[in-house]
Amino acid sequence: MRSFARILALGAGALIVLGLYGCPFMPDQDDGGGNGGVVITFEPRTSPENLCENLMSAYKERSIVEYESLLAEDFTFYFSEEDQSRPEIPEQWGRNEEIEAHEGMFDGEYVQTLSLDFVYDDPVFDEEHFDGVDSLWKVEVTNMDLELFGTPRSHPGEAPQLYKVEDGQVTFRFRKMHYAHSNGDPIWMIAEMEETTTSSP
Repeated sequence: MRSFARILALGAGALIVLGLYGCPFMPDQDDGGGNGGVVITFEPRTSPENLCENLMSAYKERSIVEYESLLAEDFTFYFSEEDQSRPEIPEQWGRNEEIEAHEGMFDGEYVQTLSLDFVYDDPVFDEEHFDGVDSLWKVEVTNMDLELFGTPRSHPGEAPQLYKVEDGQVTFRFRKMHYAHSNGDPIWMIAEMEETTTSSP
């Protein structure tokens, strides 16, 4: 088992790999997603629950455009404390790094199979992170199962390997924006992801 961060940081050298597996995913190639031709629809971004569902759907479709649309401009991913103890992994990274990493993970040329599934609680107001201006709502994600079978771009000649997270835990923090969907409901964005999974050696 590996933590989510270890998969993001797979193949890291002096710097965390950004775009771990190569070029951005091309929609006209076989994505290996195993959807059997089923067309996945995305929910309007009008609730934290819809964003959670869209995140899982973005993995199924390998849609970097959809994944990017979920993240606030100041989005931050916080790596687990144990992962931060590793010299190649930082305390956090931002939206650009997160998108670039997923462009690599969604690449069908280097990644043969990719799946993500998790369970999420109801959103609750995050008083701990309320600064009087910016209010965030927290969703605890549990039972996160992430599997990736592929070859790192840094070692393209190597045989593909399976990397996985089992029963991972991540805290999502959502922000209600000051603009609305066409149906009149406010838009929500993911402001933070904080990994609490402890990785194995």
